[in-house]
Amino acid sequence: MPVELIALHSETLFTLDERGDMLMSNEPFAPCRKRATRLYLGWNESGSVARFRNDIDEVTRDRFRHWLADRMLAPHRSPDGLDDLCSLFGVPVAEARFGPAYMMREASTVNSSAVVIDRSNADLLPVGSLVEGEIDHIDPSFMVIRNGGSVSTCLTVRLTDRSIEAGVDTLEAHRGQGYAVESTAAWVNASLDADLIPFYSTSEDNVASQRVAEKVGFTWFATELGIP
Repeated sequence: MPVELIALHSETLFTLDERGDMLMSNEPFAPCRKRATRLYLGWNESGSVARFRNDIDEVTRDRFRHWLADRMLAPHRSPDGLDDLCSLFGVPVAEARFGPAYMMREASTVNSSAVVIDRSNADLLPVGSLVEGEIDHIDPSFMVIRNGGSVSTCLTVRLTDRSIEAGVDTLEAHRGQGYAVESTAAWVNASLDADLIPFYSTSEDNVASQRVAEKVGFTWFATELGIP
């Protein structure tokens, strides 16, 4: 996979300044945005991309570059020396986020009963799914409805003019029944119809989420690490 995909994904996840440093998380509804992570690092067989939050000093950046130069980053594996890396940024290692990232270029062939989320049916969502005003900024987003309510959603949680990121959630009592695959497949196809590259990322230990990606038809393109 080309390393340029990693750069594009980082630009999907975060708002950047003119230097390419991270400022905020890139939710489509600006009031939902949070301060960016201290470090984003993504890699695959073709290379790696690193981005710093805009307030990280040059000494720390140089120390990170030395740390990176001493390592071979293996796809699908946490890097050696993660304790040292987290210490460099003053963050406990338990808070580091690590996992696979996926993308799609062709439509999913999954049969889906998911419906578009809009103002006419937003009351079917679980309480707290969206904040006030967010509904008008997350198109496309989809949900699977059972017994008069949403049991699984795939929301647009990041958005640029080139790419889009999925956020998937399924009610605990309805997990393992294929609903997340349905909602995500519908979201992928709508995103591709809008000429956007769909991205999906998750954590190393969330095997269920990784299986959703695989069943929808996503392709792994990078391993990513975030230092909050």
